Amino acid sequence: MTLIPGPSSLGRAAAVAISLTLGTVAARPGYAQDLDRLKQQLTNELEQLRRRDSFPGATAAFILPNGRFAGVAIGFADVENRIPMTPETRMLAASIGKTFVSATALALAVDGRLDLDDRISRWLGDTPWFGRLPNGNAITIRMLGTHTSGVLNHVSVPRFAADWRTGRERNPDFAHQPVHLIEYVLDQPAAFSPGAGHRYTDTGYLILGLVIEAAGGEPFYAQTRRRFVEPLGLSSTVPSDRREIPGLAIGYVGPNPFGLPHRTGDRIGAMSWNPALEWTGGGFATTTTDLVRWAKALYEG
Repeated sequence: MTLIPGPSSLGRAAAVAISLTLGTVAARPGYAQDLDRLKQQLTNELEQLRRRDSFPGATAAFILPNGRFAGVAIGFADVENRIPMTPETRMLAASIGKTFVSATALALAVDGRLDLDDRISRWLGDTPWFGRLPNGNAITIRMLGTHTSGVLNHVSVPRFAADWRTGRERNPDFAHQPVHLIEYVLDQPAAFSPGAGHRYTDTGYLILGLVIEAAGGEPFYAQTRRRFVEPLGLSSTVPSDRREIPGLAIGYVGPNPFGLPHRTGDRIGAMSWNPALEWTGGGFATTTTDLVRWAKALYEG
């Protein structure tokens, strides 16, 4: 299995998402324990992709059924300063971070703190904005987690792009608070009736984050760190809640509606904009070796 952070709906491109055939190689006699040979094949395939697609750099990782894992890196974390990528280079996990959000909701359900089929009005009905959320009284926690709530995505609202750009120009540390992002979809027609369709929405996951905090009684990041990050030893996985994130690669983006610069950091570990606005829509910086370990733990139960 390989996992590489890819661009989120905010358009970052610090890495690319790829699929490889390591599973068949790892199953051959003599290969299952040979991490070096697997690493070399993975490196070779990444280099072929880099020559084809001309991306700055990438990391990739694999984990075997017995839990052994390894990571590789090619290219540069900072092209202009010729700083190479390493397996320890952090990147924004982008929407892969939603797996931590949904897992935290599931853990709260296991603990009896919530039921996935609870209506979110149980947790958020008293908030000042809830009455303006289309179909709010019919939305369940499960619908938020599966993108079937009908809640629109603030990222697609033109006013959000303009406001975010203006805020960054005034203060590079600017980041909307979750409630302010939710406000972009209030009083707007829902995409569909709750449960009647599917539409990917970062906003729905922000609402899910608020439910998680209300049900869990502590901040989302504290819950995730206690339940998953620390017990699994994911030492490279940290909240992307500030511009300074040690070891974070420079990101490079193309033309985008948010006015993000082509080079998204002034040096390794320092972003030119604040990723904190993602919160439970993404919310983490990590490495591919941490991600494959997380994926194995999550998908194998």
